[in-house]
This record gives sequence, C-alpha cells and structure tokens, in this order.
Amino acid sequence: MKKIILFLMLGALSTACVSRQSADRMQNDIDSLQAQVKAKEALIDDVFASIGAITANLEEIKSREGLLTLTDGELSDSTSTERITRDLEAIDNLLAENRTRIAELEKKAEQLRKANHKIKGLERLIEELNTQVATRDGEIGRLKERIEGLNLEIADLGERVAAKEAEVQTLSSEKAQLQTEVTQKTSELHTAHYIIAPEKQLVSDMILEKKGFIGRTLVVAEKPNMALFTEADTRLLKTLAIGQKEVTLITSHPEGSYWLVESEENKKEIESLVILDAEQFWSLSKILVISHK
Repeated sequence: MKKIILFLMLGALSTACVSRQSADRMQNDIDSLQAQVKAKEALIDDVFASIGAITANLEEIKSREGLLTLTDGELSDSTSTERITRDLEAIDNLLAENRTRIAELEKKAEQLRKANHKIKGLERLIEELNTQVATRDGEIGRLKERIEGLNLEIADLGERVAAKEAEVQTLSSEKAQLQTEVTQKTSELHTAHYIIAPEKQLVSDMILEKKGFIGRTLVVAEKPNMALFTEADTRLLKTLAIGQKEVTLITSHPEGSYWLVESEENKKEIESLVILDAEQFWSLSKILVISHK
C-alpha cells in the first residue's frame, strides 16, 4: 500500500514539473511575441515619423517655390541675389535631407516586408516622394543654370560697361583738352594790344620806326616790344581814355568803326576813342598804336 501511495506522489510531482516547464516556455513565447510587436510598432512609428518629416520638408520647399518663377530681371537684381542664394542653399539642404530620409524609409519598408507586415500604399508613397524630390532637383538645377547664365551675362556686361567707361573717360579727356584749346584759341582770337604814348617815346622805344621819303612816315616796327603794350579783350574793350592833342592812329583801323571824341573844354584835345564796331575795328590789326605830341 505504501508503495502505491509513493508511486502516485511521484507521478503527481512529475506532472507538476512538466506543466511548469510548459508554462515557462509559453511565457517566453509571449514575451518574444510582445517584443516583436513592440519592435514592429516602433518601426512603424519611425516610418510615419520619416514620412511626416519628408512631407514637412516638401512643404517648406513649396513655400520657397516662388524662386522657380522669378524673371531674369529679378534673378539679376543685385538686391535679391543674396536672398536667392540663401533660399537655394536651404532648398538644397532640404532635398539632401529628404533623399537621406527616403533611403532610410526604403530600408524600413524592406524590414517590414521581411517581417510579413506590409503598410498599404507605403511603397507607392515612397515612389511618389522620390518623384517629387527628383522633380525639385530638376527645377533647382535649371534655376541654377539660369542664374549661372545670367551671371555670365552680367560679367560680360560689366566688362563692356568698363570698356565704355574707359572710352568715355578718354573722350572726356579729349573733350576737356579741346575745350582748353578752344578757350585758348578764342582768347587769342579776341586778344589785342594797345599803347598810347608820345610819338618820340614810341620811336625811342622802337615801337615805331620812320620810313619813306626823308623819314616822315611812321610805321609800327616789325618786332615791337610787346611788353610795353597793354593787353585787352576785343569783346570787352569799348572806350580808351586819351586826353591828348594831335592824336594819330598809327595802326590801320577801318573808318567808321571808331570815333575820336573831342573834348568840349579843351580845343583840339581828343578826350577818348570809342570803338563802334569791334569786329571791324580789329579786322586789320590786333595792335593799336596811338601817338600824340
């Protein structure tokens, strides 16, 4: 009887051990499955987080898409060049970030496929995201080409403008030189010299010399001492005060172009010479020599 009781106790103990082992295995399986579920959930969360980040980047790129419709004039405007450059760099960075995130997203999608867990439409979404990024890459590339072309045109225009400025500067120098020459020539054209002195003094100073029969004719010397003359502008010289008697104009000046004004107080005294027609008066000689006794 005792043997039978012992045998039954051993059997019950053996059954209890087997049940505990099965329970432990089942718990381990449950823990493993829960870990796999958590891993898949984490992976799925990462997928949606990546999709959200990519979408946000695309929205930011879209907000900067005004760049893609700028005119050549706006692109070449120096005031907006810096802003355009900053925006292009920002878009480049966003596109690079999207390419990296899409590559990671593709890896995660592959992991989900291997785990027999497929998110509906994920592969198509990844394909659409790749297409959008490629489209933006192409648009940005074309915009950069436009800017590069405009920069070359601007550089060429800059060189042409510099050449024109140099040409203008040369012409301005030539014009200034010509104006100086014209002013000088004009001044020379309207410059006259006059002297009023006694006849004997004019002869002794070799302003006048005697010629003709028995030396009675007085003429201006071939090389008179011009330092003794007074310089005047024919356009401004209108009257010369004389106040002397027996006044004679030694140099030739057309009659009617001047008037010798006689003094009302002193007879035979010439008070002054008035030039009536300057152009005619100085047409024969730019030297005026007036002698008196």
